[in-house]
Amino acid sequence: SNTINSTHQLQLMAMNKTASYTLGSSFSAATTAANGKDVWGTTGFIPVGTAGSAFTGSLEGTGHIISNLNSAKAGVDNVGLFGAIGSGGAVANVGLSGGSVAGSTNVGALAGSNAGTISGSFATSDVNSTSTGGGLVGSNTGTVTDSYASGAVNGTATVGGLVGSNSGSITNSYANGSVSGVSNVGGLVGSSAGGVSGSYWDMLSSGQAASMGGTGLTTAQL
Repeated sequence: SNTINSTHQLQLMAMNKTASYTLGSSFSAATTAANGKDVWGTTGFIPVGTAGSAFTGSLEGTGHIISNLNSAKAGVDNVGLFGAIGSGGAVANVGLSGGSVAGSTNVGALAGSNAGTISGSFATSDVNSTSTGGGLVGSNTGTVTDSYASGAVNGTATVGGLVGSNSGSITNSYANGSVSGVSNVGGLVGSSAGGVSGSYWDMLSSGQAASMGGTGLTTAQL
């Protein structure tokens, strides 16, 4: 597989969205910030995969962490490290620490929309959306398992600590970041027609007593 050890190499996944990639090390993506003075300019990292051309390859993080990734795409849908993960796409054991992701609809730190498989991954990044935003995934029609999110998630409609809108499945995952919005707001999931099992959210740190799926716990219980 193709080994990634820098933000530039991470961005180049967009050139071949069917390939297999592996994180060879943990690294900082801080130059994606608005004042990063790098190739990204003021709006940061360009999400890998779009609704029309999703990422269907794989990224194996092997437990490595990408820190301070920033993507500020006002008015753009499907925003995250991956804009859209398609059916057959797989992301495993990837950590995102810090940074922030912002967009319009379908916004999540790891994936704006996911129709593939996400496992063993986490994000502590802040997420801001107009609608359908989640700490890890904005819109999930695939599977999310053994993952968590702890960043602050803010939006207007369909906002969740882990996933904004879920019509796929979520298992053995949790969220403990603050969540705020106007409608369809949940500590773990904002809206769901899918399945949620073995998953939890922190009712205190999230500020949310309800979720469309999952079990609400106190900080001590979690």
